[in-house]
Amino acid sequence: MTNLAGPETRGRMSGRISRPDEKAAALVCRGIRQHPRGTSAGAFATSPPRPGAMPTPVAVNVYDLNEYNDYAYAFGVGIFHSGLEVHGREYSFGGHEYASSGIFATQPREAPPPAKFRRTEIVGYTDMTEAEVENVVAELDRSYHGNTYHLLERNCNVFVEDLCLELTGKLPPPWVNRLARIAVVANTCAPCILPASIRAVAATPSVAPPNLGAQDGDEREGDDAPLLRFPGAATMAKRGR
Repeated sequence: MTNLAGPETRGRMSGRISRPDEKAAALVCRGIRQHPRGTSAGAFATSPPRPGAMPTPVAVNVYDLNEYNDYAYAFGVGIFHSGLEVHGREYSFGGHEYASSGIFATQPREAPPPAKFRRTEIVGYTDMTEAEVENVVAELDRSYHGNTYHLLERNCNVFVEDLCLELTGKLPPPWVNRLARIAVVANTCAPCILPASIRAVAATPSVAPPNLGAQDGDEREGDDAPLLRFPGAATMAKRGR
């Protein structure tokens, strides 16, 4: 997998800084949440593979959403979209207005525009089979409905963090979602330093995830929608509950 220089690299910067395209960023990725578990990703997962199982790499593919990243990346921040790659599929999360799945999958390193692939980070390894990974994704789907998506609090990067933890016990590098976290803190402590458009996004409350303790008959109306679709493949069926 491609592995370019990290955000600590200081390269020669040229050109003019353009204002982040917030509308474009919202098409693919919005958000932040401080995760209660785990630490930054290292090279390998801590749990050993099962006997006879071949460990499968778990990678995070990171994409630029604006040319602003050409300058900010050197300082460990940027406007990024991310997806988790495992078993030849890349999983991510996006927003829509319905109480049904916001999880989707693409071919690795082929997120839809305006995302532009930047680099791949190996988070660790998993001994889960493809079917077991799909079951984990199906379980996360119960709370990652499209209408719970938030640009700064519950975005694609947050979903990737949760899925990484489930598969490897580790988190992606913190710089992937750092700018969103900074925006949330700044909006709380010193909102005057943020552009009005960012303050408006930060002030919009996230929709609470579905009540996972609800009985089947009490589930939200939109929950019958497909979990997710793979390009050129059939809809993935939900796990029995």
